[in-house]
Amino acid sequence: MQPDKRKELEERRRQLQIRRAAEAFLASALQPYVDILDYLSKHDVDFEIIQLMYVKSDWKSHIQTMLQRVPYVDCGFHAGHLEELGLEEQMDQLYDRYPSINSLRYVPCLPKFADYGTAPPEKIRDGLQKAAASLGLSSQKVFLYYLRYTPVIEVSLFDILVHDHEDLFNFWHGDVMIFPSDLTWLMAFTLEEEWYAVKS
Repeated sequence: MQPDKRKELEERRRQLQIRRAAEAFLASALQPYVDILDYLSKHDVDFEIIQLMYVKSDWKSHIQTMLQRVPYVDCGFHAGHLEELGLEEQMDQLYDRYPSINSLRYVPCLPKFADYGTAPPEKIRDGLQKAAASLGLSSQKVFLYYLRYTPVIEVSLFDILVHDHEDLFNFWHGDVMIFPSDLTWLMAFTLEEEWYAVKS
């Protein structure tokens, strides 16, 4: 086989591996998130998709193509969401300011306001409201980020407070952070279905 032909085949193989990795990333880090956006849309919660987090640079051209397909295009995803807007650096600052006490996943050392895992099924889910009330928060735009998934969206805190519902916050979707752009407070939901909150 000629060297040029060999290089061409190797490059095709490499691109195929990259495309498969990008597809696997979307299948695990974006496709399940469509259910969250469907819930918000059905309940008339206004949101804006800000960025897709932690997307490797060599995946971006493949993901850009995939975002043009159903169901992603119907949710409003587009190539602009692949641009890094400083949110990854903000997340690093958030982790530094509110570190995890669990090395395997995010469990912050903050005051706890609810533990749905130990509560009876008929108990009202009001941990998010209690957490927000303890911080004395008013209605404002906040970032909502599920650590298992890639999107960060911006929503009204007031809108999200009335939706402490198991369709949004549950074991399957996992750990969640709600925080403002200046990182002055954090509300966190864990895999054990607990709500934590603190104001710095």
